Amino acid sequence: MYGEEPSEPAVHASAVFGAVGAREVLEPGAGHGREALYFARQGFSVLAGDLSPVGLEQLREAAAAQGVAGRVATAVHEVREPL
Repeated sequence: MYGEEPSEPAVHASAVFGAVGAREVLEPGAGHGREALYFARQGFSVLAGDLSPVGLEQLREAAAAQGVAGRVATAVHEVREPL
């Protein structure tokens, strides 16, 4: 749940997404963004949503530091609400 490295499910999902030609990833409940950052480093465009503006700011800062800010967009969103 926490940490800097992507989870095994995210690594698997990235491979599956790439195999089917996906280019965009929606990540609801992104938190501080370890999975979103991983997807962006893999070349996907990512829309990361979370209820916490603070977590999303941390995600944007990390994306800039990792050189993938252009691939990461964020939105404050409660996952229990419709998009």
